[in-house]
Amino acid sequence: MVGAYADLEAMSSDTQNVEVNTIVCVPNWLGDSIMSMPALHALKSARPDTRITILVKAKLRELWSMHPAVDGQIHLSEGVFGVLRTAHEIRRARFREAYVLPNSFRSAWIPFVAGVPERVGQLGHRPEFLLTHIVDIETRGLHQGQEYMRMLGLDERSSEPHSVDLQSPENLPLDHLVQLEDAGPVVGMLPGSARGPSKQWPMRRYVEVGKWLVGEFAGCRLLVLGTGAEESLCEEVTRGIGERTTNLAGKTSLTELVALMKRCRTVVCNDSGGMHLAAASGIPVVAVFGITDPEKTGPMGRGHRLIFRDDVTHRRDVERDSKQAREVLESIEASSVIDAVSDILYESS
Repeated sequence: MVGAYADLEAMSSDTQNVEVNTIVCVPNWLGDSIMSMPALHALKSARPDTRITILVKAKLRELWSMHPAVDGQIHLSEGVFGVLRTAHEIRRARFREAYVLPNSFRSAWIPFVAGVPERVGQLGHRPEFLLTHIVDIETRGLHQGQEYMRMLGLDERSSEPHSVDLQSPENLPLDHLVQLEDAGPVVGMLPGSARGPSKQWPMRRYVEVGKWLVGEFAGCRLLVLGTGAEESLCEEVTRGIGERTTNLAGKTSLTELVALMKRCRTVVCNDSGGMHLAAASGIPVVAVFGITDPEKTGPMGRGHRLIFRDDVTHRRDVERDSKQAREVLESIEASSVIDAVSDILYESS
């Protein structure tokens, strides 16, 4: 019942100049978290009297510390007793309202047990009684970032999903990671994906693009980036390209990774959390999509180049190892990405 938002708006207007204590249960994945950030930014802009605390997994706390709309964090403890401790901490904070963004039972159960009086979210995979206000969203034609806007009771047309600007510390020392000269452009590569083969453009394609870059642009430096779990595949790409290529997978904090991306002219990537991180760092990305839907989960911001086949049916979700997805990704040639990368580099030179 979308009309329930009228009650929340009236509650806010009746308490002008009185801080509203709000908790937002944010998504647990990197990319989904970043896609929710414009909604929190818009909420803070529309209701500056609101103090926004997020309920977040510890692995994402560094990410959210770079987002200026967030006033505080409560970290979700693991296990049954950890969840109960988290609920107790929320109860002690006396939040007036909770917005539940993930479509999961646990995300709605915690504010329910904590006694938060107003609990807003979609019905999804949880019983109706856990929420006091259920939002029914028609998702056709909406980017996932715009869906989060609607869940917070905001008009998605009032703020395009491009207002993410992660704030890494200025002048963060990076010399211990890599020496970046000013002789040529720096290009990032993110060959991995947490969703596995269904979202991974073949490694040899990254090598083809990298070899072209170092041959075409004098002094070009390539940074192959990723998590510790992606170190071996990033090393495969690094060895394949050879000169002027550095593998930094697993060697950076999230803050350092954002700072490095801000030094890049563009980032070549899959449809992944890393893609969203690069876009949120203010960098135009060249992103390769298989059968996932770029209209739903594409990078937020302007100037990005999305590489996909328009003769296949795209969908929001895909299993981790889909034969169709692998075949579609395999069919996308390096020349398409090279054209997009060269456009960005020549335009910005």
